Amino acid sequence: MRYDLLKGGVLHLMKTNKNLIIERWQDEAALQRFKLIAPLTNEDIDQARRVQLRKEIAVANELSYKTVKRYDDAYQRQGFEGLKPKNHRSAAFAASVASACSRYL
Repeated sequence: MRYDLLKGGVLHLMKTNKNLIIERWQDEAALQRFKLIAPLTNEDIDQARRVQLRKEIAVANELSYKTVKRYDDAYQRQGFEGLKPKNHRSAAFAASVASACSRYL
């Protein structure tokens, strides 16, 4: 019985570590995205200048204009939270890395 409690505690701890790793990965990705669009956060720029800046950011970082626009729009709607990747394949990859790392902890 005690073994079951210990085992459950370890499983909970592993899930907690996995969630923390995913959250950290999401925060780091959002920070990178914010760094890209930082020039766009100035509220005083007009729409024409915003389009031009998006194009420049896209070219300089080898991204599509659409990706930069998506980041900018997400930030305008939801702030920093909008820049965090959603749980899909990338998060699944981060989770698999977390799982692999937990074997060695």
